[in-house]
Amino acid sequence: MMILAFFGDNRALQEKVVTYLEDNIKGFTIDHVDNDSSYLSVDQKIGRIQRLVAARNRRDTVTVVTGITEVMEYQMLMHRSAVFCVLPGSLPPILSRGFVPIDEKFLYVTHSRSVLDTEAKRRVYIMPDEAFSECYRREMGLNRKQRVKIFKGGQS
Repeated sequence: MMILAFFGDNRALQEKVVTYLEDNIKGFTIDHVDNDSSYLSVDQKIGRIQRLVAARNRRDTVTVVTGITEVMEYQMLMHRSAVFCVLPGSLPPILSRGFVPIDEKFLYVTHSRSVLDTEAKRRVYIMPDEAFSECYRREMGLNRKQRVKIFKGGQS
């Protein structure tokens, strides 16, 4: 299961990223799980993630989870090998307050190339389709490792 998970509660910016993915990723279904904390309780947010991680694995779908603001959401998605993304602007409290440590595997994603107006920004930020490509690459790498482990153990 491919999961792109976006930290924070900037719903307008997250919607632009989802729209960009829907418009530009061909051959895959974009399944958006909007976990916006402005209209969902913490229990509702956790319940939605629990249902997501219990769902069957579909290779032709990338699930985009927006509105990650709770540590429990992060932990459940981390155990499903989600690719975590940070959008431009102020860091969401879950990161800025240290509830979740900033990881070198996090992707910094923007919906618009106009944000990439300096060399420093171009080195850090990527477009949503590039984030999808990285998610796909990680998913395929993970599956290869799993197959190797099975064959090395002598099992079929």
